[in-house]
Amino acid sequence: MAASASFFLVCIFLLRVGDFVWLRRFQHF
Repeated sequence: MAASASFFLVCIFLLRVGDFVWLRRFQHF
């Protein structure tokens, strides 16, 4: 249970970082 929970948190963290990178990339246009 703890392993899947930590994995879920890591996935959310990566998604948030990915959104931040995409926003920074689109701001250049």
